[in-house]
Amino acid sequence: MKEQAVPSVIQLLILGLLAFAIFKPEEQVVQGVQKWEYAVDAIPDLDWDTKGKQIGENGWDMVTCRRASDGESNFSYECIFKRPIVE
Repeated sequence: MKEQAVPSVIQLLILGLLAFAIFKPEEQVVQGVQKWEYAVDAIPDLDWDTKGKQIGENGWDMVTCRRASDGESNFSYECIFKRPIVE
């Protein structure tokens, strides 16, 4: 009885491989990798609202930002921004 089951499993496997070869889904073509432009800026605390809005309106997205000090009493945000390069 085992001898009859083995050929049928092999036959099903071969049939499945043939069906996949005939009806396989089309490969997706990747159009390319998005390229990015980066900028680093230090924005003073008091200018954060206006300058941050201006940067966003120019298409920049914030990647990271940290609060920094000059060692005195001046604080700012050191930020890294990115935006896609349109080719």
